[in-house]
Amino acid sequence: LTAVLMHAWVPTFALTYNFPSWALSVEWFFYLLFPLLLIAAARWPLRRVLLLASVGLVAEWTASLIYCATAAHGWAGNTTEVNTAAIAFIKFSPALRLAEFMLGVALARVYAERDRLKLDERLGGRLIAVSMCLIAGGLLSSFAIPFALLHNVVLTLPFGAAILGF
Repeated sequence: LTAVLMHAWVPTFALTYNFPSWALSVEWFFYLLFPLLLIAAARWPLRRVLLLASVGLVAEWTASLIYCATAAHGWAGNTTEVNTAAIAFIKFSPALRLAEFMLGVALARVYAERDRLKLDERLGGRLIAVSMCLIAGGLLSSFAIPFALLHNVVLTLPFGAAILGF
């Protein structure tokens, strides 16, 4: 699975042989999907693109919250986390990372239409300032936030806002 970049689809194998390559497995999936998402993002109205990204994020967040609510150690912070198949799925699965990629596509569309939306540099500066504060707060409290919520829920929108701001 690792040799053909499919190992992230079986999350318990995601860290075999070459640990960081799980991200390449996920990215490869996104490269395959990108032409379809690009066509949809270019042809659909901006509201529909944002709605699709929002639905994806809500689904990802719901999965993370369900995990935290049902796993015995789900609400424990990062220091006491147990490595299970469920947390491996949340960490490495391309299916859950897809919502974050769709957010990036939606933000690119917002950026492309920044003049029509009247998004100027002042707003960008504010987005950067607010998002950096939120990111710092999330990272400073990361010891108390479960991994599934920290990376998949707490930091997703602040990083997206920072990218759009920059």
